[in-house]
Amino acid sequence: MVPNDAPDPAPPRRVLLVEDDEDVRAVLVDALSDMGFRVLAASRPSEAIEVFEGESPRSIDLLLSDMVMPEMNGEDLLRRLRRSEPDLRVLFVTGQTVGDSCPLAAGGRLLEKPFTSSQLARAVRDALPDRTASGSVR
Repeated sequence: MVPNDAPDPAPPRRVLLVEDDEDVRAVLVDALSDMGFRVLAASRPSEAIEVFEGESPRSIDLLLSDMVMPEMNGEDLLRRLRRSEPDLRVLFVTGQTVGDSCPLAAGGRLLEKPFTSSQLARAVRDALPDRTASGSVR
């Protein structure tokens, strides 16, 4: 048997999805899974915090969060999670009209509902850093 010199494939990137609408959450889980992501889904911010705290440091590649939810909004959730991981990447989604207080101030990107799966894929790709062939981030 000849050893394989090809680098091991990169493990799937992990997305922490926080969406209080069950139907929207299910569609997003399916779409992200189809894109090759490992999805950790939460229905409310407190559940997302529990999931996040149960993971090893830096194991979440992206927070994909609704902006308007019970308990706390997406920006407050991001601030809470960034206490532990200041470089956490984020993509906010919202069905609300975005005014002057935009999540971009929190270092996030915004995708307005409704959106297509190709728009979601583009937004997620833009929110994440590139990986080299070896799987490391550049």
